Amino acid sequence: MFDFKEISEIFTNSIGKNADEINALGGMTNSNFLITSNDEKFVLRVPGNRSNQIIKRDDEKLNQAIASNFGFNVKTAFFDEVSGIKITEFLSNAITLKPATLRQNSEKIAKILSKIHSSKMEFKNNFNPFLQMKIYLNLVSNETALKFNGFLTALEIFNDLEQKLTKINQKFYAKNTILVPTHGDLVPENILMCNERIFIIDWEYSGLNDPAWDVASLFVESDFSNDEEERFLGLYGADLGLKSKIEIYKSVQDILWTAWSLVKISNGDESYTNYAKKRLKSALERVL
Repeated sequence: MFDFKEISEIFTNSIGKNADEINALGGMTNSNFLITSNDEKFVLRVPGNRSNQIIKRDDEKLNQAIASNFGFNVKTAFFDEVSGIKITEFLSNAITLKPATLRQNSEKIAKILSKIHSSKMEFKNNFNPFLQMKIYLNLVSNETALKFNGFLTALEIFNDLEQKLTKINQKFYAKNTILVPTHGDLVPENILMCNERIFIIDWEYSGLNDPAWDVASLFVESDFSNDEEERFLGLYGADLGLKSKIEIYKSVQDILWTAWSLVKISNGDESYTNYAKKRLKSALERVL
C-alpha cells in the first residue's frame, strides 16, 4: 500500500510539479491515483507487486507512445520503463465504459478497433500467447498449480488450440500467423469515451498479434451475446477467417489469464483465487 505522501513525492520527482490533491482510483493489478496540480489533472500508475516480471515495460513505453501519436491513446507525461511508473493526462470529461455501455457503443468501438488493426503503427514486439504461457508457467509454483483442479487438463487443451489456429490461418490466408498492431487487454475499464470520441488506455499487453485476439477479448470481457457479437463483427468488417478464430481465442485467453492469475497467487496474492477459478471454469466449460 502507498500513502499519499509517497505518491506525492513520486509525482513531483517524475514531472517537477506539486500534487495539490490525490485520490485513489481502482485497478485490478496496478495502483492508480488521480492527482490535481494547479489546474491540471493526471493519473499516476504504480505497477502491482512483481508485475514487471511478466510485462516488458520498454515495449509498453514504445507502444503506448505510438498509440498516442496515432490518436488512439491518451497523452503520457512520464514513463519510467524500469519501475513501470507512468503518468498520463486525465481527460476530465471522459467516461470509463462498463460492459453495458461498451456494448451500447459497439459501432464506435468497432470502427476504432478496425483502425488500430489496419494502422501503420510500428510495434517492435510480438504478443504471442503461447510464448507468454511458457513465461507464466515458469513463475507458477507447483503447489499453486496443483490446487486448481483441471488446470493441467486446460494446458493440454491450450496446446491443441494453437494447432487449430494454425490450420485456420493456413486455410484462409496461406500463412501460419496473422500479425497486426493490437491492444491485447480490452477490458471495458481500458476504454474511455470523451465527447463521443473513444480512447483506449493501458497498453501493457500490446504488440503484434492476431486481430481476432482483441475481438475475442472484447466479447469475453464485456459479456456480448451471440447477436451482439454478430452485429459487432459486421461493423468491424470481419472476414470468415477471423470469425473462425473467435471462439478459439476465447478459450486461449481463459487459460492464459488463469495462468497469469496463478503467477499472482504464487507470489502470495490470494485475492486472485476467485478470478483464477472463474477463468478456468469458463475455459473448461467452453472446450470440454
